[in-house]
Amino acid sequence: MVRKFKFVSLSGGGYRAALYNAGVLRALHAANILYDADMIVNAVSGGSIPAVLWRHYLKAGPNWPTYWPEDALLELVSSTPRLGGRFNWTLRGLHFRSTKAWQKFLENWWARLPTLPKGSGGEPTFLIEALNYHTGEFWSFDRHGFAPATRNYLKTRTSIDAIAMSEIQAIAVATAFPILFQGLSTHYPRNPHRTVHLKDAGLVDNMAIMPLLPILRHDHVHSPVGTVERWILSNAGSPLAVTSSFEGAFMPGGLGRPSKIGLIDHLFRLTGDLAQPAFVHQLAGILRDYAGVKFIGVALGTSADGEAPWCVNSRFKAPSNMSTHLGYVSKAAALCVMAEGAQAMSKALLLNGLINPNQRSNLEQFMTELANSVGRTALPSKLSANYWIQRFRGASRS
Repeated sequence: MVRKFKFVSLSGGGYRAALYNAGVLRALHAANILYDADMIVNAVSGGSIPAVLWRHYLKAGPNWPTYWPEDALLELVSSTPRLGGRFNWTLRGLHFRSTKAWQKFLENWWARLPTLPKGSGGEPTFLIEALNYHTGEFWSFDRHGFAPATRNYLKTRTSIDAIAMSEIQAIAVATAFPILFQGLSTHYPRNPHRTVHLKDAGLVDNMAIMPLLPILRHDHVHSPVGTVERWILSNAGSPLAVTSSFEGAFMPGGLGRPSKIGLIDHLFRLTGDLAQPAFVHQLAGILRDYAGVKFIGVALGTSADGEAPWCVNSRFKAPSNMSTHLGYVSKAAALCVMAEGAQAMSKALLLNGLINPNQRSNLEQFMTELANSVGRTALPSKLSANYWIQRFRGASRS
């Protein structure tokens, strides 16, 4: 029987993408459409961070600890060292070890989280995307290791070329932007003479769509793995209006133009973000015409219908102004980006009849309460500031 898949593509874009896509996943959860065995969530670069958190959250079900995935992400971005800005990992690792410095920081963050239970709840498949810079192949990580994203791998989730690693290592590899990070260099498990060099795939596929396409391929020998009933795209990589200039997938967002962006952001967008939306729209048009795929898309930027933003911060008025680096972000600023993702995606789902006004209202209330919780202790145990204060005082007395 040919399976009918639902795809979710979470774009890259550093912490900005991580926060925006966290809001997108919250909106999908509010619409009760994430608990689907035929759904595949593919994330690239910064989008891989909320993907890992939500995979654990959905898997644990009612056994999840008493905090939200958003809380864990806020802890990550707000605890990032400020020294060095976007180059802090390169400066700390003296470039040749910058990947290790970034990975160590991620591991410390993960260790601070209360123990995540191994639940048995329903979940979609969460994939993390990387690019082999030696061959141009796209590789996918699924819980245990990276493997080439072939048709057979997408069907069976097994490969003799799989490279075993942890989820945190996978995030470090997927966010290893060229020049700033070294990525992962190793050999194929069954062929020590072949080298694989995995890095961030965002420069060539910032929309996280390419590894999913083999599902639709077929030839004289093999039939397609399945059909794609619905494809949800989230573009947090480019706040420019390119994504709205072509009639196609993207609807509520994409109209916001940043008032000020840095030179490096300009370069990143010229090499990747700026060009890719046009390509994505062309590909979406082909898939819609010839494969019958229904697309739902959102992009960073103000709502097309002028809907008031759910989160307003006097110091941080435009999430699209946030640069794409992995540097410090205040919780207040981070929540505004999250809220924008949740607002845009829930609006797109509402227009497509996948969420009702009641569910969207509840989602807005949740995001408002989350924003109001900033400044209060939201996380238990070792993530609480009071925990460390009391521990320090105890050590001082002894």
